[in-house]
Amino acid sequence: MAFTSRKIEEKSSPFLKEKSFKNPRPRVFFGPEITKPSPRRLIFSKNFFIWLVVLFVVLLYLAFSLISLFAPPKIIIYSPPENYITTEKTITLSGKVNNHEAIVTINNQIVGLNEKNVFEEKISLLPGVNTIKISCRKKFGQERTIFRQIVVK
Repeated sequence: MAFTSRKIEEKSSPFLKEKSFKNPRPRVFFGPEITKPSPRRLIFSKNFFIWLVVLFVVLLYLAFSLISLFAPPKIIIYSPPENYITTEKTITLSGKVNNHEAIVTINNQIVGLNEKNVFEEKISLLPGVNTIKISCRKKFGQERTIFRQIVVK
């Protein structure tokens, strides 16, 4: 009896698993393959996400601290109001600042603050228009200036 060799086609062979262009030799399959399920790959792990949130909160706190350190303090003037008209020769200028370390000056003279950061100063006025300069600054911050015009009749 004569044996003839016959080429087995790759598509019909139960032993051939795959053939790629990079690997011309196909992998041979001899039975069920036991594979471990691949773990789901997360772009960020849970710990990385938690550290990222903590870092964001710390940076946000530092940014607000630096802004409050270098920003000029706020001044609230209680009296006199803007464009105040009076007949008196003296008035009491009063107001409040939001920082107890602030240095307040009225017409370039330093004014003291009480425990509640409130200041009061008696100012002598001249007949006509009087311009009062109220400025406030912190040690490392910028200066904030408010002008009040008072008319004496």
